[in-house]
Amino acid sequence: MSVDRCRPLLGHRTAAFRRLAALIVACVGGLALPEPVVAQVKIEQTHWGFDGRAAASHFTPLSVEVSNTSAEQVEIDLVLRRQAGIANPVDAPLLEKAFLAPFSSRWVQFYPYMTVSTSSCRLKLGDETIEIPSPRFNRFQRVLLDDGTNLSSESSLVKSLPDQLFPPFVTATDGLQAVFLDHVPKWEEGRRTAFLEWLWLGGRLYLIHDGAGRFPHFSGEMAFLNAPIEEFSHGTGRIRRLEMRRGGLNRTVLRSLFKDLPGDRIPLPAGAVAETTGNDPIEIQRGVDEAKEEAEEAQEQQYGMFMRDDLLSADRLLTELKQMTRPEHSWLLLHFLFWIYIAAVFPGAYFLGLRLADYRWVYVGLGAAVTFFSIAFAVVGHRGYGERAAVYTTALIRPLPETGWDVSGWSDAFVTLGNTYTIDHPGQGLLYSTCQDLEPVRGLIQNGADASFTVDIPPYSSREFAHRVRIPGKRFDVRVKSYSPAAEGLAAFELTVGKDFPADIRTCHAIAGNHIYLVSRDGNSLKLQSDLGTVANALGLRDDTSMVPAMMLGYGDDESSQDERFNNLGQRMLAQAAHVGTRREARRSSLPPDMLRLCVYASLPEELAPPPSLGRNLGRAMYVLDLPLNASEQP
Repeated sequence: MSVDRCRPLLGHRTAAFRRLAALIVACVGGLALPEPVVAQVKIEQTHWGFDGRAAASHFTPLSVEVSNTSAEQVEIDLVLRRQAGIANPVDAPLLEKAFLAPFSSRWVQFYPYMTVSTSSCRLKLGDETIEIPSPRFNRFQRVLLDDGTNLSSESSLVKSLPDQLFPPFVTATDGLQAVFLDHVPKWEEGRRTAFLEWLWLGGRLYLIHDGAGRFPHFSGEMAFLNAPIEEFSHGTGRIRRLEMRRGGLNRTVLRSLFKDLPGDRIPLPAGAVAETTGNDPIEIQRGVDEAKEEAEEAQEQQYGMFMRDDLLSADRLLTELKQMTRPEHSWLLLHFLFWIYIAAVFPGAYFLGLRLADYRWVYVGLGAAVTFFSIAFAVVGHRGYGERAAVYTTALIRPLPETGWDVSGWSDAFVTLGNTYTIDHPGQGLLYSTCQDLEPVRGLIQNGADASFTVDIPPYSSREFAHRVRIPGKRFDVRVKSYSPAAEGLAAFELTVGKDFPADIRTCHAIAGNHIYLVSRDGNSLKLQSDLGTVANALGLRDDTSMVPAMMLGYGDDESSQDERFNNLGQRMLAQAAHVGTRREARRSSLPPDMLRLCVYASLPEELAPPPSLGRNLGRAMYVLDLPLNASEQP
């Protein structure tokens, strides 16, 4: 066929193709592609903690305001990830879902476990990644609640927190120490309950005048705050009425109010520098030995790999728990197999080659040896822990008003079957974290109302994690029968306990003032047995503690039994009960003279059992009960 005869056919096909292409373009062009969700949602602002900073070694609220700029309602997923360094994600990501009405905005709260070594975070919204400004750190935060309607020109040295950013459950309030309040917050039931429970657990509330010179008048559950008394208690919390407005909170007043509260100086990694501001009320309360303490801290940080042991740090507890789930491998048999394997490769393969003329049999022999010993190492290495899954837990449990317990837990889950596990606990206000500072974790954490921790755990390995939760429970019946005060603490005391008091007590201590006492049980009575000395001495926080390598602090011997390891954890739990992590905090720690803190170390309650799929539940719990040394205030 000639070229001229082909041209009509080619022209016909080209015209048909052009008409089809034009039709496709017309159809696609007539469709309006929807704008991506990321383009519709914007991050307006972020707020760390309560006073704009993060509480070290605690779950810290991170509030993110998101807005919907479109006329359509949207539902979005926000994923937060902690970072170590510039681009090294650690821990498991946190997921929060948000529903936004058209042209609306709302606050979304995350609750990451923050440490001074991983201060940066990244927020992922769709395909967009947003850098969250790194926070400054402190242990104790003090704020002035603000409803946004105060138009007074008076300023205060205390940083303000919008009412709506107060967390809706008490488990997220560990870093909050004191609150100033000059109005009645318009809270829903969840935030109101969380605030009252925070106060019950030891918070300090200062009521001050509003712009009209009057104290706020409360109703309902908060009506007891109207008591016309200068200072009174609610649980272990204290309420004080100050005849002044927010502008009167000057340096002198704040120094007087905070002089008896624990300080906020926290241990820093070697080379790190703490930021300070001259008008920060947290920085005001330092003590007369401030210069000496800062000189000690500077000397401590000269040792690069040496750092102080912080008894409140979660990684110390989790590492000790992880040692309990270490498989007891048959190392003698493994070493024997190792040397046999080496001998089989050489000189075994060499002698096999000398005996056989065909070199291909040498390769066959090497392959058989590698296959056999791979299976042998896998079988011998996988056995030794009895192939039984288990969860080891230690917890700090404090009673809440009426019925309920506030729980801080640390666990290590050992599994024999590799799988993706979902970890959850019964209760309210659940918060999870692996407290990991070095590597990412394959999993996903959802905190809050429908909290869960989904994580991939390989076979014959474990995953450690920390959690906070509020569980239902009945307060123990413990009463002060008699006591004798001493110059420092108590000379003697006797307590009576009810039938529901734990029967399997491992250790029992009491804290009064700055002293820790060993307590013995005799039937339904608890009596002072011996004075262990000051908090610092009783917890082993000697002056040379900071010169001991961190890796040597708080870890039991590899040959220790499970009971011995749990007993070692008892001292760390006692530090948690005293809320003392460092020698500096131990020296300043002192309970009010009218309070006795009972610390009972016993078996873990069934209410804290993890899902059955994770195996046996073994552990200990430190029950912490604050008892008034005033008969009229007995619970």
